Amino acid sequence: MLLLPFGEYLFFHAWHVHGAQPGLDSTPLRDAITMFFPRYHADGLVRTKDYTYNTWPGGWIGLVPFWLALFGVVARGSGRERIPFAFMFVVFLLKVYGMPPVNWIAHLPIFELVKYPLHMTQAIAFSGAMLCGFAVRALAEDGRRLRTFAAVGIALLGVLGAAFALAPPRNETGDAIGLPALLASLLWIILLLAARRRIGRPALVALAAGLLALELFCLIPRSRSVRAEAFEIPPYVRFLRDRPGPFRVYGIDGCLFPDTATAFGLDDIGIYEGLFVKRFASYVNTLVDNRIFGPGSFHAFRSEVANPGSRFLDLLNVRYFILPAGAAIPPEGLRTLSLRQVYAGEVLVLERLNAFPRAMIRNRAEVPSGGEDVLMILKSGFDLNRGVLLDRWPRPLARKGNEGMEPAGSPGEDASRVLRIRPGINRKAIDVKMARPGILVVNDVNYPGWRARIDGKDTELLTANYLFQAVYVPPGEHRVEIVFRPTSLGVGLAVSLLSAVALLGLWFLDPWRRT
Repeated sequence: MLLLPFGEYLFFHAWHVHGAQPGLDSTPLRDAITMFFPRYHADGLVRTKDYTYNTWPGGWIGLVPFWLALFGVVARGSGRERIPFAFMFVVFLLKVYGMPPVNWIAHLPIFELVKYPLHMTQAIAFSGAMLCGFAVRALAEDGRRLRTFAAVGIALLGVLGAAFALAPPRNETGDAIGLPALLASLLWIILLLAARRRIGRPALVALAAGLLALELFCLIPRSRSVRAEAFEIPPYVRFLRDRPGPFRVYGIDGCLFPDTATAFGLDDIGIYEGLFVKRFASYVNTLVDNRIFGPGSFHAFRSEVANPGSRFLDLLNVRYFILPAGAAIPPEGLRTLSLRQVYAGEVLVLERLNAFPRAMIRNRAEVPSGGEDVLMILKSGFDLNRGVLLDRWPRPLARKGNEGMEPAGSPGEDASRVLRIRPGINRKAIDVKMARPGILVVNDVNYPGWRARIDGKDTELLTANYLFQAVYVPPGEHRVEIVFRPTSLGVGLAVSLLSAVALLGLWFLDPWRRT
């Protein structure tokens, strides 16, 4: 049900934040020892006054969990179910460290865009935890597997001992539990082998599980930052939420970090590793600021744009900038950029006076022909206050030859207006009063699956100004609804339901066959 819409996005409309082949980036092999002793290398740490954390995203697996996971891979009695988890555990670990046997994965389409050291760690942790369970089950079913268990442990300890000898810690103390853990583990293996004929399977399982719990809950690094309320609503957010809308905001220099605004119920153009369409990246690169998504750019839309007064930010309905408190902006700069300070406190909020509304009516339309690039026409100075560029003529105008789309005088003489906007996630309703036929432009990204209705009847949804939604509306008062109802979701739902019915039928058929 969700796979088809995602596939449609991924293969036809997605713009990815990563450059070419980031999958070939890997964690240095030297840092593999931090899987067992997380504080081993000082240069992998960031220390502040209040907390310390490891900057490597892979983090810490632990000595005993890794030991059990390896035993789960090789133990015969752990069951065939372990095979996919063993495959994930081994292959993903090798890929994170860029090992040649699996590094070729990063040359495949789509896979070349994955940041493996960042995104594979959850899969490694999950598959490793499953292997630990299989390992404990194997020990519980047959105590004779203890020698294999001990052999795996001795091999692992040998590798770690060599790492201690060849790459001593860079910091002063190394890891506080590193060498003692190695010696204690070796002593434990010797005691197990010496007592393997006397120890029962329940005791063996309890011992293995106890060691696992001891390391996970007692030796886990506990340097943590002080917990704070993640989405406590600050005063400036309350101020913005009380402003008439809808509108979009943009935080500069770390204010209102991208994606945070969503939790506050604010619309934000800031993006941090988000999913968005190619057209948005092209729009921003060509018309707003080519540093944001261009070659070598950071994968976020969260820095100061080259021209804060850009009319293409106006078209994006960006009405407010949020800046750090105490930011100094000279009055002449505010006037030049058509900005007005409306809030000063923990942050500075500036209102953009020329921002276009979310929905607006235009009576002049053009459809570029002959392969003209809409972005270039917009950039060359197309009058956005009066006209709109469409991807095609609406059907009524195509029949009439664009009749009635040019107003007799200035835009102010036309009484057409937007009465009310009811925004939503998958549906929005706009009430309009049209003095003459016109184009309702909604400054939201047009994407396959969005559909339009006028007074409950389906109508065509056009693309306006390269990126946005537009509907041709006849004279009179109307309610225009734009809803997200993608065909791919319906097809995926039908396939999912048919699959569920087929599986249910097979489940009922099996007892009948046995009879």
